[in-house]
Amino acid sequence: MKTKLLIFIVFILYFRAVAQVPQAEKEALVSFYLATNGTNWTDHTNWNTTNPVSTWFGVSIIKIDGKDFVSSINLYNNNLVGSIPASLAELKELSLLNLPQNKLDGIVPDELKNKKKLRTINLYGNTITETKPKPKVNTTKTQDTPPPPPPQEKSDYSKTIPTSPKSQENTKTDKLTQAKNLIDALATTLRFAEKETVIKEKNAEILDGIVIIMQRYDDASFVIEGHTDSQNTAAFNQVISQERAEAVMGYLIYKGIDKNRLSAVGFGEDYPIDDNKTSIGRLRNRRVAFSLAKEKVNNTKREIKEDISSNNTEDKKEEALTHSKPKTQKTPQKNKAPTEQEKTTHADDTTHDKIQIEINSYANKIRFGNGDTEFLTGVPQRLDAIASIMKKHPNVNFIINAYSTNNDSFIAKERATAIKRYLVHRGIATNRLTARGSSPDKVSININK
Repeated sequence: MKTKLLIFIVFILYFRAVAQVPQAEKEALVSFYLATNGTNWTDHTNWNTTNPVSTWFGVSIIKIDGKDFVSSINLYNNNLVGSIPASLAELKELSLLNLPQNKLDGIVPDELKNKKKLRTINLYGNTITETKPKPKVNTTKTQDTPPPPPPQEKSDYSKTIPTSPKSQENTKTDKLTQAKNLIDALATTLRFAEKETVIKEKNAEILDGIVIIMQRYDDASFVIEGHTDSQNTAAFNQVISQERAEAVMGYLIYKGIDKNRLSAVGFGEDYPIDDNKTSIGRLRNRRVAFSLAKEKVNNTKREIKEDISSNNTEDKKEEALTHSKPKTQKTPQKNKAPTEQEKTTHADDTTHDKIQIEINSYANKIRFGNGDTEFLTGVPQRLDAIASIMKKHPNVNFIINAYSTNNDSFIAKERATAIKRYLVHRGIATNRLTARGSSPDKVSININK
């Protein structure tokens, strides 16, 4: 009897521990599943089953006041066929409906378009359209007035999209803004636990949606901004925010986004968007945001091209002048003694070489567990020795290169970041360290000249 009672109690505790959304929300999801031919989805794991909704493929949950609600649905390229039912409006906290590259048709129900918390409906790659409510007809007789213009058809991937101006430059700006708005809406659903910087499965699904948008808007460059709550020291939060931004950037590059389109910066705890006194507020503040780096790559290429063109012109002018002048015999110059500045530079290079050799005598022996970022035995002691060397040379900056046995650049970058984090905890300023993942078979730490 006691055994049965114990089993019953354990079952109840488990049932309460897993995410259970209100019954109305579960029914709304089932209705959506049936309306879009869910049995033929590419992946419909746990949908329309008794398993917790938090385990249903593509569904994300948010906890508010101890209760669970559906916050986003991510089902890109999942063979959804049919139309979106109005019952999804029952999802009270739904902020993102991300359904690109499917076979949906019909219209977006007004009940969904009018939901204030639903910031984005991403339907890129479907044949679904959106319609405005029919204009009210004035039945009273008045002077003849021209009929109202027909409603403009909106694009198929966002709730609100501005009409494109005639100017090509303004059109390009509008498209870049569209890309940012779509990405921002996805980024708001990224969730990090306290002190966490690793990209886990749920965040990976959201970032895959961002990859699709970046691939479509391939002329846009972005700055990835990392933020934290205020639970730890400002110095620690600065490191964590930078690592979150770099982790997101690393994942996007791993998925095929050109690294020249991305940069990462951490802002620590300086820019909260909610109250750090509440758990929900802190959760929202632990975030990653995106801002446009307008034409960063294109401008750089243009400047280089113009610079080369300018240099070629100057070379031609100089060549013409040279041919027009009478040739004069050049007098050989005697070897000059090195200046004091040259002596100093040479001395600095020699010192840097010694520092690098000493640090790498420890760094080259750093090893990780197979396929992960955990330090093996003896690594903390080697990093302590490296930190003490760095402290003796406070004006020298370093680049940390880590390796991966499977040529996985993402794992290599995560390992380099783990080393950087440890050194920061040992008192090395974060702005002195740059984490990379480019070493083929061992860890190396080089001076960033």
